[in-house]
Amino acid sequence: METYAQEGRWMLHLHRRFENAWKVGCALVCILDNIEKFSEQKRLSDEASVFMAELKAIEAAIMSANSHHFSSVKIISDSRSVLQALCNPNNCTTPIATIKSLLGSSKTSCELIWTKAHVGTEGNEIADRYAKEATTREEVDLPICLSMKHIKSEISKAILLDWQHQWSTSSKGRAVHELCPLVCSQRIHGNYFLNQIITGHGAIASYQHKFFNSSPVCSCGREIEDRVHIIFNCEIWKHIRGKFFPKNFSNRTLQQLLNHKQAIIGVELIMKTKLNKIVETLQT
Repeated sequence: METYAQEGRWMLHLHRRFENAWKVGCALVCILDNIEKFSEQKRLSDEASVFMAELKAIEAAIMSANSHHFSSVKIISDSRSVLQALCNPNNCTTPIATIKSLLGSSKTSCELIWTKAHVGTEGNEIADRYAKEATTREEVDLPICLSMKHIKSEISKAILLDWQHQWSTSSKGRAVHELCPLVCSQRIHGNYFLNQIITGHGAIASYQHKFFNSSPVCSCGREIEDRVHIIFNCEIWKHIRGKFFPKNFSNRTLQQLLNHKQAIIGVELIMKTKLNKIVETLQT
């Protein structure tokens, strides 16, 4: 007796910012002597994962085997991750523990077997088709209560997506956005000197001009002093670039230079020197 447990998932695209709505289904089909004896289909809550759908299909297969009083069955699934989770003695999450308990108390001998998906295995392909059909049902057959861990994870994803949208569409901080287009929740270690190049603020003449009506022209006398001029063109810092920057630095972007370990040292030294000169001027 072979019972194929399968999950299915159809995606529906909704016009909602940052979200897709899914319909989730699971199914099993019982094969005996190459003949389909019966099948079961269930639609799960839309929030359910593919992993959970596969677990529910296996759970339904075990219960079905017991209700039909089979002496032994082979439960065949194409979800390696689920079968590995069931084999892990340290995995005691509720859905895994439920299936382990069912297997332990089952009067039917159940053998769990993995099969490769979409290679033409007839029983698996039938179960896959039934699972997809289950997603078309109007009513949910198996409401799934999401774990607190999953809820927190989804909230974190939503916050990150909303943050990214605001950062991408804001009219402010575009100099920083040019170098850091993607938001990140990991803590960063600020560097006072490098941050002036990243933001274009601080001791840079074009920024000083906005607040103190000072000249925006670089002290080299050639161009307006912005971060690009300082890093790539200013003759004053030629010796620092020669010492710390890669030979082909002019072919690199500012972002690439700020990811170069030696170049960062040079950039930091340039900004330290500039700040020291401003302090010396103020003290005289």
